[in-house]
Amino acid sequence: MKVPAKIKVSTSELLQAQSKFLLLCAKYGCKMIDEIMDNMLLRAYKQNNRYAGNFLISKVCEEFQVTRYDLFESKARKEMIDARKVYCAVAYQTLNLTQDQIGKSIGGDRNLVYRAIKDIEESLTTPNPVPYQKELLKKYNRVLFRVKAYLEFKAKSTKKNVNQTKKEKQQD
Repeated sequence: MKVPAKIKVSTSELLQAQSKFLLLCAKYGCKMIDEIMDNMLLRAYKQNNRYAGNFLISKVCEEFQVTRYDLFESKARKEMIDARKVYCAVAYQTLNLTQDQIGKSIGGDRNLVYRAIKDIEESLTTPNPVPYQKELLKKYNRVLFRVKAYLEFKAKSTKKNVNQTKKEKQQD
């Protein structure tokens, strides 16, 4: 096998990537691998030089105590449905993606995303939500707050500022 000279990958890294891919194919089949590749758009989505899509996925999984695989698999358990609702609503609100793109990332379509967003909005506007809705809204607000904080975070000092303060101290 000839590897082009422009690609700088060590043999061990190449073997690891190839082995992982083949194991995924053997375990989940080619159809699942195709779905995983479709999800790459959102996972690799960058906003303000940060992997916002991947961060959102990790926070939803953390909040609902599910795995990434469970989040994107089409099981109809209550926890999965709620996690997907929150995922869709927060992704639409913070990542500036279309409903089609978000729907593709979870193996659905824009109608699924539209219903999820509508359900969350209705729960937010309900004057006296039932305990189930209250719990869902708490989780939604926690995930939304964390993702917004992650996207809006700006370091107080940058290399340029640090270098300027060092020069000022040396001059004094």
